[in-house]
Amino acid sequence: MKKDKVLLLDLILLLLILASISFIFHKPEQKISAQTYITERMQQCSESNDSRGCLKESASDFLNRFNLTQILGVLDQNETRPEFFNNCHLLAHYLGREEYQRTGSVQKVFDEGSRVCLGGVLHGAVEGYLIAKKIPFGENNDKIVAAEFPRICGNEADYKIPQYFTECHHGLGHAAMFFAEDDLIRALSLCDALPTENQRELCYTGAFMANADGTGSRDHPSKYGLKSDDPFYPCQLLNKQYLGQCYTYSVLVPYQADLSKSAEICRGVPSDYRDACFQTIGRDRTTQSSDPVELKNQCQSISEDNFQKDCISGAAYNLVIRFGPTSTKAKQFCQLVSENSQEICNSNIQGALKRFK
Repeated sequence: MKKDKVLLLDLILLLLILASISFIFHKPEQKISAQTYITERMQQCSESNDSRGCLKESASDFLNRFNLTQILGVLDQNETRPEFFNNCHLLAHYLGREEYQRTGSVQKVFDEGSRVCLGGVLHGAVEGYLIAKKIPFGENNDKIVAAEFPRICGNEADYKIPQYFTECHHGLGHAAMFFAEDDLIRALSLCDALPTENQRELCYTGAFMANADGTGSRDHPSKYGLKSDDPFYPCQLLNKQYLGQCYTYSVLVPYQADLSKSAEICRGVPSDYRDACFQTIGRDRTTQSSDPVELKNQCQSISEDNFQKDCISGAAYNLVIRFGPTSTKAKQFCQLVSENSQEICNSNIQGALKRFK
């Protein structure tokens, strides 16, 4: 009996020793970051013989591990790296499809989505919607797709804030270009299926942006891509209902970072669209800088007083849209502009704030 007790104690002691050794040498599993995990996986897909299949599997895997906002943040930071550049648009398509399948809501995907990687996640969300509807793609089915367009973004009341409804219709224009096989005129026709002028024009902006992004693209080359020797192309080819957004939005997309070139182009558009074009310049300034002093200096560098005010209007409005209703940047900006521009500046702040109520 005594011998049995000794053996039992020896066994317990041995187990304790082994447990201690295991504890000392065991390295706890560290939670891998989204940046590291996604980058490594994208490298694997770029080297895979079946990159498309790898990307499709990766989209589901990423969404099992991280939320869509985190994933798109990593894509945005790394889009120019070789392993991302050639693959991130297709990956984003799969992410949009998968997220739609999980949420059953285009609105939710758009709330979290962005236009990174040529807006692929936005395309994918609408693509997922139409796949769920079992609508085949191709020009012969444009009428069927157009019939669905008014349903995709739902009603403004479905969104947490009105601005998200706006973003959905802009993204719908990106999706229209994808479904129209990068044919701008077909895409704009799909946008025409929307019920209100405002919704149609928002959709046009998405189509025009996708058309600009696709100029020279290997992935989605635009049929009516922009021309460096003709900044007004393809506006001359379009019907009248598209000209407002073409001459005030499309023509400036390649020159958003170049104030002097943008001003030169706006002076050259038909007179009916010049004020709106200079307002777009103001909006574009806020995509390049968040500094109220710099924005004020840029708008007031425009020589014509009325176009200065247009620029100030666009900048004030978009400072609220970009940075949200609690930001003080728009108010600071309006306090800095010349006295004769402050009223219109503050008026645009109030207009933008309504998009968040």
